[in-house]
Amino acid sequence: MSAVNGVNSAAVIVRPDSCGGWQVEFPGTAGVSLAQARTKDEAIYLARCVMPNAAILLQTTSIEKRRMSAE
Repeated sequence: MSAVNGVNSAAVIVRPDSCGGWQVEFPGTAGVSLAQARTKDEAIYLARCVMPNAAILLQTTSIEKRRMSAE
């Protein structure tokens, strides 16, 4: 497994979605699969159900907010 930005490639990422709700990113052989959830708890539950042995990285800001603050 490789690491990108210090995160194991098998980690599931849970982060707020810019349109409301939460986004769950699952790693796969063909790239990343995305799922949406209404709440943070629902997103974490979904991540645990789909990949029970994966590490879950919980981020508190959306990608868009991080891009804007980097500019």
